[in-house]
Amino acid sequence: MWVFYWRTLLSMVISVMLITLLHQVSGVLDLMSNTNYQPLMCWSLIAALLLIISLLQKNGLVYLVWGWKLALKPSLWQQWNRALICFFIGLAVVSWLVYVTVSTPHWSFYKLYLQPTAMVLWPTVCGRFLRYRSHCGSGFTGAA
Repeated sequence: MWVFYWRTLLSMVISVMLITLLHQVSGVLDLMSNTNYQPLMCWSLIAALLLIISLLQKNGLVYLVWGWKLALKPSLWQQWNRALICFFIGLAVVSWLVYVTVSTPHWSFYKLYLQPTAMVLWPTVCGRFLRYRSHCGSGFTGAA
């Protein structure tokens, strides 16, 4: 389980750093006049980045972060990659929904506390689900 967790968190950090670099170079996040939509734009860009990477490497970014050292089936890596893309799309949609439906203090609470918590907990929840679906016990329990 730990093998997926740290690779996924590292992939998330790399994705955020790439989007930050893209913003510094092109100012893409400044295209929105309302700064409250920037989390929506950031999560959407990360999902698009992961999708582009999965077009180039079908196993995804998590596989590129030393995942090739694990002897897991490509179908498992592809499921993991799709789950990660869906997670960031979900973060974008929920971020927008929370912004348009709740008050500013509640939206700030969501943005500052719940989104980072979701990013830390998602690899664990998703990893357990994929472990259950794949019935692959030995590949997940290693501490690489």
